[in-house]
Amino acid sequence: MNIPYSFSACIYDEQTGKYLEPCQGLPLLDPPSLKQQISNNIDMHEIKCPNPDHVLTQRPNSNLACVYESTAEKLDWQLIKTN
Repeated sequence: MNIPYSFSACIYDEQTGKYLEPCQGLPLLDPPSLKQQISNNIDMHEIKCPNPDHVLTQRPNSNLACVYESTAEKLDWQLIKTN
């Protein structure tokens, strides 16, 4: 696999969960899956959803899920505030 590299800096915005420019050309790793983060005992408030457009929720059965905010609202699932 040929991964392009760049000498530019890359800034990660933790509030939005997205990388800010300039980031082109940098090999960026996706966050681990939700299941992997849970099995690695990551604190619930430190979990990052792999899809930056998703929010972390707690379902009625107490399981965590990463879904769109509109889905969480429709299903009345509790949003989990993450760092």
